[in-house]
Amino acid sequence: MNDKNFYIHSIIAVVAIVIAVSIGSISPQTNFSFNKGKPLLNDIDTDAINKVIIKTPTNEDVHLLRNGKKFTIENKHNYEVSDTQYNALINKVLDITCDREFATDTSKHNTLGVSIESATTLIRFLDSSDKEISVIIIGNKVENGQGTYVRLGSNEQVYVSKDSIFIDNQALDYVDKNIISFDSADVLKVSTSTDGQSYTINKSKEGALELVNLPSGKYPKEDEIKKVFEALNSFAFIDYQLASDTLDLVHNTTYHLHLNSGLSYQITIAKKDEKYFAKVGAEYSGEQVTVQSLKGASDEELKKKDIMLQNRDKAEEFKRHEGWVYEISSDLAKKLSTPLNDLLNDKPEKISASHILISYEGSERSEVKGVTKEQAKEKAENVLSQVLTTPENFAELAKEHSDGPSKDKGGDLGEFKFEGMAEAFSKAAFDLKVNEITQSIVETPFGFHIIKRTK
Repeated sequence: MNDKNFYIHSIIAVVAIVIAVSIGSISPQTNFSFNKGKPLLNDIDTDAINKVIIKTPTNEDVHLLRNGKKFTIENKHNYEVSDTQYNALINKVLDITCDREFATDTSKHNTLGVSIESATTLIRFLDSSDKEISVIIIGNKVENGQGTYVRLGSNEQVYVSKDSIFIDNQALDYVDKNIISFDSADVLKVSTSTDGQSYTINKSKEGALELVNLPSGKYPKEDEIKKVFEALNSFAFIDYQLASDTLDLVHNTTYHLHLNSGLSYQITIAKKDEKYFAKVGAEYSGEQVTVQSLKGASDEELKKKDIMLQNRDKAEEFKRHEGWVYEISSDLAKKLSTPLNDLLNDKPEKISASHILISYEGSERSEVKGVTKEQAKEKAENVLSQVLTTPENFAELAKEHSDGPSKDKGGDLGEFKFEGMAEAFSKAAFDLKVNEITQSIVETPFGFHIIKRTK
């Protein structure tokens, strides 16, 4: 058994502890003597920090409170703070560099924005007894110059920083809004249910999307199906609330995303007062990894089983979201709750279209010799670029480049039924509006097509 692969989580944990220890070893600063280019705050004992308070004149104060190994937003339901954002705050404070001394006269503090009352941003680091470890007072930007007025709370001396300073000053700046992450290549299928109407979109091994149980007399809108399938690729919330405070919400849409690795995500959506809200959950239903299953496993098998373990851990860790309801954008909500009818077009009896066919040796009915599939695809992409640049020249480009029998007619195929062409060709052609051209090449057994619907 390859212990290195299997115990990857333990290794990461050890590295995290080492980093935490190294950061926590910084000691408090009590005095400051000026040297150009010297940090305003050389040191801060991060292990001693129990609370951070960020005050600005225009926003509600932000209270970051230590809760075990994590920080939470004390004055916004104790939601978990992102480690990345918290560390970024510490680094920004430690990166404040003094360019020059400016004033010691306290009467100027208000004008410069560095008094307690006038501060643009006031950051207080407190220990477990609410005793101040350090106070950073950030004032106005320097007029007609670079830098910001800044001082320590324990020192009346005002300095001009080398660079302008901006500190995130809203509670939501300190949370991870992108709570769902996965490899899009690992997505197996998506299923949705809205007001009792359900459908499923499968992805083939080749990456093609298929709407399962397509109703008779309809054909799919490929672009709309893709939007629904990829909706969770960019899931991010706007705000959050306690689930116990939103019991009046009616969640009438369910969206399931299933991964090949056995992990699945479930989103339920509600709407109230033109806002959309989501509950989220995750479940692992893949193979259970046991010690017995590791015996005699190859390195490749161990890697797969480690991914299974990671996904099982993800599902378990994701349970922390069960007590929350997230506000999401209307655009995301509409993608996740797209009704079936919006994915379908009524199938017309016939349409007319023109095409440019780039075939290759071995493609069906092809007389082309010495051209590989890869070469044909590359040529088709180049021709498509020309077509989209000058769509009015479609017929001329067809005569010049097409390998199909319709090339002499500018690619005109005349009228045809859906069943009269290769399925991929018909799906693309019937999905176009009149005079619209496919934005990407369409592959069929005959080669690569660029299609323009004409009627």
